[in-house]
Amino acid sequence: MSLKLNGCKKLILDRSLMEIFKNQVRIDNTLIINFLKIMKDIGVDYFQIDRTTLDKVKIYPGFFNNYIYEVKDKKDLSVMDKFKIISMDFEKFWSIPVPKYIKAILQLKIEDLLEENMSKIKWVLMNHKIEAIMITNISKCNYDSWSNYILKLKEAFNVKIGFCANNKLYMGTAVSIEGLMDGADIITTVFNGTEYGFAALEETLMALKTICHCEVKGNLELLSQLSSFYKKITYKEICCIKSVLGEDIFKYESGIHVDGIEKDPHTYEPFDPKEVGKKREMLLGKHSGSKSIIVKLKELKINYNNVNINELLERVRDKSILLGRNVLDEELLNML
Repeated sequence: MSLKLNGCKKLILDRSLMEIFKNQVRIDNTLIINFLKIMKDIGVDYFQIDRTTLDKVKIYPGFFNNYIYEVKDKKDLSVMDKFKIISMDFEKFWSIPVPKYIKAILQLKIEDLLEENMSKIKWVLMNHKIEAIMITNISKCNYDSWSNYILKLKEAFNVKIGFCANNKLYMGTAVSIEGLMDGADIITTVFNGTEYGFAALEETLMALKTICHCEVKGNLELLSQLSSFYKKITYKEICCIKSVLGEDIFKYESGIHVDGIEKDPHTYEPFDPKEVGKKREMLLGKHSGSKSIIVKLKELKINYNNVNINELLERVRDKSILLGRNVLDEELLNML
């Protein structure tokens, strides 16, 4: 259990491995082990995997209790009993003979939660060890709150309720947060999830901690390390301005920004960079102001009492325009 919201335990089921390896050919098992270790450390409770994932990644003993195996067809019958919990779509319970002793998560599209399907859903619940119902295909927020909806489901089925939101309308993260706040017990995420059409793990965790004041037991300072392993595994870069993960999100240049950060960092930053393993970085360039020069000189431990700040500022701006980039600390020192 990684989260506690309003006194209630919440769980995170992450499907990063499934999404990453859909089109991934080159696999480094050492990197995968480190990736999974950090995912656990930041707060992931379970990893969703499937046959395709197993074909590419070894079942690491240290994570066995954290795997949830997604059953897709009868080919999975030979391996499903190796896992403590499986997950399967609602309609497949009629065609795939899942042993009754196996614990399962029932995946149910939100559009299938109709009165006409209630008896079928209850039949599955009565004849299988269903641990939770995961509502899938949720694409937009419910501005009237999910509370009554979730409460009715719990009363009708007497199991935990999970939300697996998609990002078709760019609301995946918001829906997941909303679901947990309104009574859902589990959410499905993916690291850097907006790239894969799901709620982003990193955004969800930071929003829950920062906005909802949720008790997050994982070490979110490891998110920066997790990003490094992700890039090595996927051979992909993360957008430099990607929320929570981007390399440039705590870089700033303009004079008014510098002044605001000096007075109160929360003017521009919803959380301290250290919380996600990053650090703030002030840059000097064509948008800098006199305050920027003073702050940078202080940072470099330079006595600026006899320095003409305005003149130095003009030289910094000119240099930045000439170079087409920011002015480095060494270049600033050479101007003194």
